[in-house]
Amino acid sequence: MTDYHYSFNFSLIAHAPGRIRLVLPFLPRALELDKDTIRFVQPLHEIHKVSSFYTDAATASIQFTEFAERDVTALIAFCWGRILGDVSAAHHGGCFIVLPFHGEPIVDQVDIKYELEKPYHLCQSVYVYLSEQVMLWNSPSKIRFGGTKLSEAVIPHSFSDLQRTCDFVASLAAIDGAVVLHRNLYIVGFGTEIKSESRSNVPVLEFGTSLDEGQPIRSSLENLGMRHRSAASFCWAVPGALAFVVSQDGGVSVFSRLDNEIHRHRVFTTALTPDYE
Repeated sequence: MTDYHYSFNFSLIAHAPGRIRLVLPFLPRALELDKDTIRFVQPLHEIHKVSSFYTDAATASIQFTEFAERDVTALIAFCWGRILGDVSAAHHGGCFIVLPFHGEPIVDQVDIKYELEKPYHLCQSVYVYLSEQVMLWNSPSKIRFGGTKLSEAVIPHSFSDLQRTCDFVASLAAIDGAVVLHRNLYIVGFGTEIKSESRSNVPVLEFGTSLDEGQPIRSSLENLGMRHRSAASFCWAVPGALAFVVSQDGGVSVFSRLDNEIHRHRVFTTALTPDYE
């Protein structure tokens, strides 16, 4: 009888009580062990609706035309991941509602308690950082992100400003209610009450809940908590809208509508920001 012995390297990281990430070389994705649930980690930027949101934000502003779309999209993905990560780490929960470019009027769907007189544009800090990168490397094609992370050592001033901008946007979620913004990253207001009618019979497909990535679990709105149900109801009432909900335990859910169903993608907190080449 022949004995076979195999050896391989693996990574095991504990991110919070009851939450572990396991990376094995023979699996296509990392595994998330969250209390009594085991599932594959789905990176935020690989969700189609989220990827489209990043692309729309990168191409909506004329000030980004001088940069490569890939660079702008990558930096926006980094910023949005950091914002959600900050809210997750604060453990107070939060909700971000992204409005479609062209869709139904939302006046009957929300009550914005703190509406900004002048929309706050997150992309302005992104533009400043990219501009200084171009000045440093003398070519838009040589913008660098410092390996797998954006480099703080390259231009510390503009990158610090970018971080402070992300922290500010994340802090708005601490106010009771949702943060409302357009797909071009213009923030309209915060402390928003979602008034969309909740329909308990609306079918919900939940992705990222098991080891079988291709088979979502069928559920309904009545099985969701208040914050998640409100976000999902808004997406149902306003086709093309996107909602990011951060639970008090740090979990992140992305809601969108496709035809006559609500899609919910659950995202592990360590998969919010993509790695860059």
